[in-house]
Amino acid sequence: NPDAEFWPDLNAYVYNEQCRNRLLEDKRLENLLENALLHHEIIPFLQPKISPHTGEVKGAEALARWISPTQGMIYPSVFIPLFERNGNISQIDLSIFEQVCDIINSWIAQGLVPPVISVNISKAALQDTSFFDRYITIMQRKNVPPQYLEFELTESVAYDNMHLINTILEKIHSIGSRCS
Repeated sequence: NPDAEFWPDLNAYVYNEQCRNRLLEDKRLENLLENALLHHEIIPFLQPKISPHTGEVKGAEALARWISPTQGMIYPSVFIPLFERNGNISQIDLSIFEQVCDIINSWIAQGLVPPVISVNISKAALQDTSFFDRYITIMQRKNVPPQYLEFELTESVAYDNMHLINTILEKIHSIGSRCS
C-alpha cells in the first residue's frame, strides 16, 4: 500500500488511517464494478490517432472511462490500477471491446468507413491462455469486420512470455486484425 509509512528503525511498513481509507475505497469500487459493467457506466472514450505529417485522423484508441450516475466521473487513475491488481481489468477490457464493436457497426450502418480502433489487452488477461477466444466470440457475435480492430499490448506484457505473445499475435493476424 503506497500510503503505508516506512519505519526504518523496525525495517517495516506500518499501516495507518490513510491505508485503511484506501482499502475501504478499493472495496467500495470493487463492489460497484459488476453493476457498472451491467449498466454501461464504464464506456470507451475514443482518443484520435493523428498523423503528424498530414494532421489526418488515422485511427483511435479506446480508453475506459467510468461515469457513475451518483458520483460523476471516476478517474482512470483511481480504478484502473485497482482492477489491474485484482485481475478485474479483464472484465473491463472485454466490456470496452464489445462497445467498440457496437460503435464500429453503428458507423458502418450509417454508411461511414470507420477508422481502426485499438483496444488494450491487459497483463491480467494473459493469465488465462484462452482469453483471446472471448474476443473472437464477441467479434463473431457482433459480426464486426476485423480490419477495423487493433489490439494493443504493452511492452512489459510482450516481454514477459514471448511464446504466449507469439500465439496471440498469430491469432490476431489470422482473424484479419492488427496488433501494436
